[in-house]
Amino acid sequence: PIEALAENRALAARLVFEMPQADYERLDPRLLAVMDGLSRLQCRFSMDQVRTPLFDMTALRRARVRFLKLDTLWLAREVASQGGFGRISHLKTRMDASGIDIVLEKVENESDLRPLLDFNFDYGQGWLFGKPDLLRARMDARRAA
Repeated sequence: PIEALAENRALAARLVFEMPQADYERLDPRLLAVMDGLSRLQCRFSMDQVRTPLFDMTALRRARVRFLKLDTLWLAREVASQGGFGRISHLKTRMDASGIDIVLEKVENESDLRPLLDFNFDYGQGWLFGKPDLLRARMDARRAA
């Protein structure tokens, strides 16, 4: 598989591998070597299912994480809590300085997004941006085959 990506770097640059935070915290050195090879081919990595915003930035850089997916409702609750605005602002600043984009997950409606607009998060995912069209996806896959 890595050889195929080496031959098709345009495809490799479009791939983002996603892994839960718990798995990143237990990465084996052999897997880090594979991830390093994939990142040299321009593949990127994303961390999701974030349980705690306390990150070892050195470990994230070593694992080649380029995207951090955070739950929108969790962020909104955090912003509303005492000192939360400062904590989220500091997190965004740290991620920006490390070249890691934050993706808001589960943005279901405008009221979910409104308390987070001041932070200029990089990306968002959820129903607010469009309903998944499974029928169209299947038809596109058939055409591509």
